[in-house]
Formats: sequence, C-alpha cells, structure tokens
Amino acid sequence: MKEPEQKVSADKKCVPQTPLDGFDVTVERVFRNDGKEVRREPFRTHYAPRDEITCETPR
Repeated sequence: MKEPEQKVSADKKCVPQTPLDGFDVTVERVFRNDGKEVRREPFRTHYAPRDEITCETPR
C-alpha cells in the first residue's frame, strides 16, 4: 500500500490538508430466493491515500 506523501505548496490558493492512509473495503451483496441464499457477490473498492499539504508563504 502506498503511504501519503508530504508536499509543500506556495500557491496563493493553497489549502492545508492533513494526510490520510489509503484503505480497501469489501462488501457483499447477498441474493435470496424464498429466504434461501442463492448467491453472494463481492464488491471491492480501493481508496487512495490523501497527501499532506503544507502551505508556504510566497516570497
């Protein structure tokens, strides 16, 4: 898994941002017919890490 990076910005419109680790989520849909389970369908999602951004005053 990729770790969040540290970035510095001198952009006038810079907004500081705290880092956040990426993570994976798996959920399952359960299909039933007359109350009996007939099938499961996994759904996976990957959330990328959010970089830390520090704003620097332009010189």
